[in-house]
Amino acid sequence: MLPTLDLGPLVLPTAGLVFIAGAWLVLSATERAAKKLALNAEASYTLVAIMMAAAFIGARLVFVILHWPAYQGNLLSIFWPLTSGFNWAGGLISALTAGVLYGRVKQLPPAATLDALAPGLMLSLMALSLADFLGGQFGARLGGASCLAIVLGSMLGFVVGILGSIIGTPIFGCLAGLLGTLGGILLVRYKRKGPLI
Repeated sequence: MLPTLDLGPLVLPTAGLVFIAGAWLVLSATERAAKKLALNAEASYTLVAIMMAAAFIGARLVFVILHWPAYQGNLLSIFWPLTSGFNWAGGLISALTAGVLYGRVKQLPPAATLDALAPGLMLSLMALSLADFLGGQFGARLGGASCLAIVLGSMLGFVVGILGSIIGTPIFGCLAGLLGTLGGILLVRYKRKGPLI
């Protein structure tokens, strides 16, 4: 794992860099997919940006609520530093709620909008997995090989999903993502029971 990138006197966290690059790629992929599907690209772009912001705020807020005694004495620590302390379930629920509300307000067609969001979702899973892998957090908990399997499974799902969208059959992307996820889960279970090699 590579938690930091040293550029002379500048030390950058690799997880943060991957998050920033991943957010840009997710927004770009969603915008391109919306244009291909003849949707309002600006509304789709804004939908993803709002969902990202809601996920970040919701994940932090739920974490703070769950660990309130640790923040009670120093309220500034709620906002800074933001290097750790996020609850994924809170982020997911916040993002989905914000996405549904924004989609209803802008009257986005649900099925076509979900199709436009699919490439961005796969990219976001890849970015999250890669950030955890490079940061050493996910790999330290589960073992580097199992984390790598989940990253590769997400990448496989993304590639096959792109091929499926070219052919016109998005079920291939869903199946590949499912197989990649199941492969990662099985590898994690196997890793916990005994050595991988």
